[in-house]
Amino acid sequence: MLPERRAMDCLQDSLERLNRELGREDPLPLLRFDLRGRSAGQARLANWCIRLNLDLLRQHGDVFIADTVPHELAHLVAYAMFGSRIRPHGKEWRALMQLLERPATVCHSYAVQPARRVSRYAYRCACRSHQLSSIRHRRILAGQAYACRRCGQTLTEGDAPHAAC
Repeated sequence: MLPERRAMDCLQDSLERLNRELGREDPLPLLRFDLRGRSAGQARLANWCIRLNLDLLRQHGDVFIADTVPHELAHLVAYAMFGSRIRPHGKEWRALMQLLERPATVCHSYAVQPARRVSRYAYRCACRSHQLSSIRHRRILAGQAYACRRCGQTLTEGDAPHAAC
């Protein structure tokens, strides 16, 4: 069975359990597999959706499903029950994790490869060299200006600093 199908089955089982234990009738959340980067999962209350990192799901399979799917579902149900002002991993969320008989761990420990490698560009000011991300480099090329927090001078492209402040 595909890991995406196993994740959906886990979501259905976990929701049925919470609805039964809490006397609720929450609908099945939309399950998307479009999360990238270092995050394993994300709960989106606004559109009743859970986003999962497909790369991590495929790499870690059943362990990922058993930990991440109930974790994100508990976020949705906690926010639906108590409002969005509660702490993300507060007592309400932990109580739901206990009902699901899952550990209330906040962070995953999966080995994660970065989604992309960010290039760095050398810039300088009066007092030192700076390494800017490709995002900031593109913004500078488009006309944005960045100043050094230490000396206040506008950064210019190159590696060696100008005369010291």
